[in-house]
Amino acid sequence: MPKQLAAFVVLCVGLGTGTGYAQDCLHGTTESAEQLQRRREALAAMRTVNNIEANQPGSAKGVYLRHEELAGSPYASKMQQSTNEAVRRISLNPGTDILPNWSSHSTSLSGATGS
Repeated sequence: MPKQLAAFVVLCVGLGTGTGYAQDCLHGTTESAEQLQRRREALAAMRTVNNIEANQPGSAKGVYLRHEELAGSPYASKMQQSTNEAVRRISLNPGTDILPNWSSHSTSLSGATGS
């Protein structure tokens, strides 16, 4: 019992002091209008890619499009007609920034290899 009590006290003290070292949010009250716009565009781009991936036939089996296949998806061809300016600015073409001055890197946890 004393070991369990000691472990509990160490855990409580550790959790209590852990927040003292937390990094300030980069998108707090000091965020500029330009930073806010840039963040919103990045979120729109990643949501778009995630939606394309989730709504293509292979997703039910856990098979997703490679970056070079995104531009050929049915939704990608309609993006230029979107009413959302951020969506119209997104480029899914290989070798281009997903948004001006942005890049996207995919990570797979399924054990696949490659770049």
